[in-house]
Amino acid sequence: MKYKIKEMLLGIDKVQETSMEQVRTVFVNILLLLATLVLLFDLYNSIANGYWAMAYTEIIVITAFVLAYWLFKNGWSLYHTSVITVGGIAFLSLFALNVEGYGKESALFWTASLPIFVFFLFGTREGVRWTVAITLGIAMSAVNAYYEWIPPIFSFDLLIQMVVGFLAISVTVYYFEKIRSSYEKKLDHLVKEREVLLKELHHRVKNNMQVIMSMLWLQVDKIEDPKYAQMFLENIDRLSAMAQVHANLYKADNLEMIEIKAYLRDLLEGLKKVSPYAIEYDLDSVSLDMKSAVNIGLIVNEAITNAIQHANMTGDGMISVALKKQKNDWLQIIIADTGVNTQAIEEIEDSMGLALIKDMVQSLYEGKLRLESNGGFSLIIDFRQEVR
Repeated sequence: MKYKIKEMLLGIDKVQETSMEQVRTVFVNILLLLATLVLLFDLYNSIANGYWAMAYTEIIVITAFVLAYWLFKNGWSLYHTSVITVGGIAFLSLFALNVEGYGKESALFWTASLPIFVFFLFGTREGVRWTVAITLGIAMSAVNAYYEWIPPIFSFDLLIQMVVGFLAISVTVYYFEKIRSSYEKKLDHLVKEREVLLKELHHRVKNNMQVIMSMLWLQVDKIEDPKYAQMFLENIDRLSAMAQVHANLYKADNLEMIEIKAYLRDLLEGLKKVSPYAIEYDLDSVSLDMKSAVNIGLIVNEAITNAIQHANMTGDGMISVALKKQKNDWLQIIIADTGVNTQAIEEIEDSMGLALIKDMVQSLYEGKLRLESNGGFSLIIDFRQEVR
């Protein structure tokens, strides 16, 4: 509901949420709303002072703002807003320079503010075209004042000064906008370059981990003692869980947050191939930072490995994994098995595997661990999603 209100007011429904274009569109639409409020206040003054010609013009411009918004709201864009805003204010300014019955201060205000709107909304290239068009409009007002085709409101000398002043303000705003847009382009280039480098880094880390896993596999084949071979296999599984995070990151658009549902799904599908028991999962879609995602992957991997080894399940045994959203940014993970639990909870809590899980739970934001034994064994983890 909150985002729908933002779409309705700011017209950003067709713009990518994290893009620079969205930021600019939000600011431009806020400017349009502010301009409409100023026009409404000015309309009140025009009616109060009997400037009926100007009041009618302002009503037309305000109506155009509102109608254009509703007509274009399904295809609303930065350019739509910019054209309506600058077009409306330019029309208002040129009208005020040539029609009697309007405060001269307001005419000067709208005319002097136009360069700011033009270059901020359109950028430098398109802004120059609009500036030339508006300058020609003010110049035509000066020509009218010189020849007195229509009784002039401003003198010819003052209008010439306005043309010069408008151009001076335009050149100044153009210069600063050029610097700002140049800096924005450089920043955008650096961000893209950083993303490429980070993706390459995650790709290399994943490949290096795969090399290490291959070397460990070669060592497993040479170890005769099943106890030590199992230790190597457990570490290979842990490395695989960590490598999967880096694999997901270099494929993702967001290099800081992991879509945990996709990550755990890939991890669990890999474990299903080597597990003698069925593994089922029910996962909500949640994005977490890399550190939290790695810890959750290791917790799930460790818990399933422990269940396979110690749960005393029969051939039709099953391990289930659930990740569910709770209230107030809390998340819950439940890893349960259908085995026959022959150990007391106190004995399980003292095991090495659970000690490792406890350490990783503590690294989660406000992480809490509970153990339940109901025939099978359940491991329940509650933690909060950090708001960034």
